[in-house]
Amino acid sequence: MIPIEVRSKTKNLESKIREYTERRIGFALDHLRDLRRIVVSIEDVNGPKGGPDKCCHIIAEFGFSSISLEETQSDWQTAIARAIHRLDRTATDRLHRLNRSRSHRTFSNGTRQRTRSMRDNHMPDSVSADTADEDAIESRNADIFRASELRRP
Repeated sequence: MIPIEVRSKTKNLESKIREYTERRIGFALDHLRDLRRIVVSIEDVNGPKGGPDKCCHIIAEFGFSSISLEETQSDWQTAIARAIHRLDRTATDRLHRLNRSRSHRTFSNGTRQRTRSMRDNHMPDSVSADTADEDAIESRNADIFRASELRRP
């Protein structure tokens, strides 16, 4: 469960705001495994005057960075929903960008090279992938043959 802190100055709506916020965050951000903590602050900017004055400020702490954003709408449900939607989109974009940058190496001359996969890292440079696959198949077949020989009476 994601630690969620909800702050609001309107005490009579705080339990409803907390419940609504936790439900929306659970639906929208469940796929983000690096989410460490979320602080949601709801404020009525204009007071009883009305208008688009409900401000939702969200700070989310991830393993890779933290994101802070603000959304102002006419009611608090819309402000929370849109802020959480923007948080989901922003966090997903940053995570994709981070993963994409990790899969490429940039050299001082500006050229980029894709980094080797885990499979390539375990293979000597002089051995081609086809040869390694053939060797693995032969090794597996030999293991199966040995196991079948041990089972014979």
